[in-house]
Amino acid sequence: MVMLFFILLSANNSKKEELLSNLESQIVTNFEQENIKNYMNFCMEDIANDAFLYIGEQGGYIYDYQGGRTRLMYDNFANKNMYELVKGANLTYSIYYNITKNNTYISPPPPIYPTNPEAGNLSEFRYYSDSYHIMGANGKDAYIFYLGDVNMPKLCYYDGRNYNNSKDNIILGCKVYANRSLGEESIQEQLEYYMNNKLKECTEKGIEALGGLDGFEIDNAVKTDILFGDNNVDIDIKFNINIGLKGKSRLVMNEFSIKLPIRIKKIWNHLYSVLRDDSIKFSFDKTNRTNIERFSMGWDPSFSSYLYNLGLEKDLYELTDSKSLIGEGNFTFRTLIQNRRPALEYIENEYLSRVDMACYDIVTFPGIGNEIWFTPKGYDPDEDNLTYYYRGWREDYATNFDINCFFQAGGATCSNGHIEELLDCERMIPNSNPQDWTKSNQYQLSYQNASYSPTDADVGLHKVTIEVFDGALSDWQDVYILVLDVPTVVAELDNLYEDINNTYASIEDFFTINTSQSSAYMASLNDFWFKDVNESWNYTTDDVYFRLPMLLEETYPDIKTIGDLTSDDYRLFILGIHEFLIEASNGVAAGKDNFTFEVKECLPHRNPSADPFPYHNITTYIDDPFQADHTCCLVNDTDPKNASFWEIAEDDYVCFNKVQSGAYVAFTDEELREFYVETTETAPTHYVPGGGQDNDVFIRTFNRSCTGDRGNTCTGDIYDEFIVEPCDDDLGVGETARCSGPPMDIFDSPSYGSLSCVFYNGVTFEQLEANANGDSYSDSNLCNLNFKCTESGNGGDYSVSGDKFSCMATCGSFGCKVNTQCDPCYDVNSCTDNEGSNPPTSFVQKDYITGGYVTGEITRACSGGTCQGFDSYIQYDYCDSSTGKLMEAACVYPANSLKQPYNFAPYDCSTTYSAGCFGSGTDYFQRNGGKCNESFSTPDDGSGAACIEDTRIECDTANGYACKDSTQCTKTVTGIFLGCVDDGDCITGYYCSQTECHNGENGDRCDSNSDCISERCDFSGSVNLCYAKLNDGFGICDEASDCLSNLCNISGNQKCYS
Repeated sequence: MVMLFFILLSANNSKKEELLSNLESQIVTNFEQENIKNYMNFCMEDIANDAFLYIGEQGGYIYDYQGGRTRLMYDNFANKNMYELVKGANLTYSIYYNITKNNTYISPPPPIYPTNPEAGNLSEFRYYSDSYHIMGANGKDAYIFYLGDVNMPKLCYYDGRNYNNSKDNIILGCKVYANRSLGEESIQEQLEYYMNNKLKECTEKGIEALGGLDGFEIDNAVKTDILFGDNNVDIDIKFNINIGLKGKSRLVMNEFSIKLPIRIKKIWNHLYSVLRDDSIKFSFDKTNRTNIERFSMGWDPSFSSYLYNLGLEKDLYELTDSKSLIGEGNFTFRTLIQNRRPALEYIENEYLSRVDMACYDIVTFPGIGNEIWFTPKGYDPDEDNLTYYYRGWREDYATNFDINCFFQAGGATCSNGHIEELLDCERMIPNSNPQDWTKSNQYQLSYQNASYSPTDADVGLHKVTIEVFDGALSDWQDVYILVLDVPTVVAELDNLYEDINNTYASIEDFFTINTSQSSAYMASLNDFWFKDVNESWNYTTDDVYFRLPMLLEETYPDIKTIGDLTSDDYRLFILGIHEFLIEASNGVAAGKDNFTFEVKECLPHRNPSADPFPYHNITTYIDDPFQADHTCCLVNDTDPKNASFWEIAEDDYVCFNKVQSGAYVAFTDEELREFYVETTETAPTHYVPGGGQDNDVFIRTFNRSCTGDRGNTCTGDIYDEFIVEPCDDDLGVGETARCSGPPMDIFDSPSYGSLSCVFYNGVTFEQLEANANGDSYSDSNLCNLNFKCTESGNGGDYSVSGDKFSCMATCGSFGCKVNTQCDPCYDVNSCTDNEGSNPPTSFVQKDYITGGYVTGEITRACSGGTCQGFDSYIQYDYCDSSTGKLMEAACVYPANSLKQPYNFAPYDCSTTYSAGCFGSGTDYFQRNGGKCNESFSTPDDGSGAACIEDTRIECDTANGYACKDSTQCTKTVTGIFLGCVDDGDCITGYYCSQTECHNGENGDRCDSNSDCISERCDFSGSVNLCYAKLNDGFGICDEASDCLSNLCNISGNQKCYS
């Protein structure tokens, strides 16, 4: 309905005639200057009222055809966007649009609309993830939006009286809203322009109607000055009027003033505030007085406003001030507001925890009670009624979702263009028109809200378009709904012990729930929730493994502190059957499972190879103390799997027992302290033997008991005592030291078990005692008055490891020969006459030149304290690596491997030979030709020279030559090396190690265990050598591979064990 208010001027005509008549009469009789001034004031007031009438009725403008300065140009405004013609009773008004609809360049169309103009580059907006909420949680506008252009004319102009006076009198100024009230085409400037045009015409008509005048003149230069006050408008006019009176002097007048009761400044400020808020805030209602008081500059009780709906395209808004008078009525300011687009509040899943799914508006899953609810909210800046529409999935069509296509597109994780790819996986069902949204009860009741319950068939990505419509314009959002599958939960229990059923846990052991086999094929699982119904805790984690117990700060106790947990920690404390709940979530849907297990006070885990804590890495070696034997957790021996009998042992139950035997020197303070761990008790000190006890066997018994409150530790009371087994102290014939005592291998460290005294061969107790204490011992250490020889006397071996014998039957590095070694250069450095080879002794020696074996006879005899006789096989003698002395080939163990030549460093043997040549000094004679018959200080045979095997003498190694293929020197190596450089320098079956060729027999050099036949390369000396593997309790091992059992107590006594 259009309601227009017009003020007509016709009511003023009779008054004008009366004034003119009176004025003429007075001039004729007695011209009064005051009467002229009264008429001028009336003209000014009449013109000013017309001007304000136009300003109020036309949204602040006076057009050129009305006498104003604003040009009315239809051609420049398509569809009259800037003003609308409205005809009244006597006048036609062109009402200006003070608010025009959104400029799509500033505010892009839906679905991006509305956007925050403060957000920067609008091209970067993705409406499905960057859209702005219209309303905040407090019910107020969340942002300032662009909802149209405010086209209010300026109130004042820069050369006007208000601007100039504002410097001295702020009350009179126009400095409102950061000078937005100042500028060209202002209301002030338009009023002055209109009065300048109209005032001269009004004056001329009045003076011409008078008689008795002797002519008059009116200056064309009319100057109107208008000042907007708080409650009035002051109008001052300057222009010259020169009137001639008959028979009298001329009358000159040039200044006139009037005051109108119009509060234009207050009206403009209020109206601009209302229109400004209406152009940026959806929640602003310009018809609601309370709303205006809250948002704008406040409400004046003299104001009244009304909004007229003029159809779908525009509204008329008017503001009337009862304290502002124009003629006989109140001043009203009217403006047109162009219809603007409504806005749909952004629809999203506010509680979605999956950041990688932020591109979807709603992520849900099938299930009873898990409905998709839409409660769309539209806002219209023009307060129009709104209609809501639904289109797309489950309204216009139903779909099936291609899961294979889903995985090929990369799954549910968001990425650029990902939504469009997934939508291509929808397969529409022909002729389906379900209308599930608009048929829902919610929509039928509200015609706005709607709901739908997804099923398993709806798994996939879908698009629903929701539109809000004001009858002419609309806004909409494409809502992307991802329906995920419900996760499947699979839980595996593990108490970490292979011999205990996993349905049992204990209050002192770890218990793990493994959910790694749980699955959700559309979205990865990211949260697992665990709850023990019997206990008072629940726990959420992103780890598929949940390990109990766990401290509150999410760290784990060790075997010592696991029994000290409190009710604040995640623990198993209540004995009996526990019910346990699990939920596995992908951030949207959660699969559920439950199971039971029984909590015991201990678990009787058995590990025969690992003593219980704290002895798991002392007598045995195991990293995890929980995997050691739970000796203090008892079972029924006849039914050990029956959990009803499992219980913690009493505190007098022995859980650790060790018997050790050793010489007194073996029981050092360090050795005695070894078992005193996790205790406040003090270990005994080094044992000092009494008289005659030093060569006795000391047997130690160490026992430790349970604590009575733990089944997987052994930290109770300690029992530790010694008994002494006496050994023979008597000296035999020819003996200067005792030949009975503890076994030789328990002087350095005790051995487990109960051992007895032994008799020594080739060594005495005093020598062993001195060695153990690190002392020197020079007395005889032979405990073999009867020489040890073979019964046949034919030169066979007699080998006893570690034993030494007198001259008549001595032992070399690899065995013992009868009557063959009587040379100061050998193990025994003295001999007596008539000790020697008679008859000659035969020998068998491996030929390291040909790889075969040679045999021969050596006749050697001792005369005058030195060895005499003939030995034609000295080229087969070798340098003993253990003594650094030249050894007879005849004393070499027949199966021994190739030994090094005499000149090999670091051994100091007297004679130098080469493998391919024989001779002495610097003269070498080659067996197979070549240059060995010449004298060389440094052999330099090069490429092509004949050679047999050795690379150190025959070939020029200084220039990179080596013997290849056992025939000639070839330049295959670089640098100055003695011996081989790589395995190619050695004959088949041999390898190169530390510049020498070997085949891995005991005593050969090696670089790794694989070089040795025994598979043991010892690295403890200055040179790495192959040795036989050790039996249990013998020798010192550095690693497991040193032992035949492949078990070495590295952190303990460094003994092999099985």
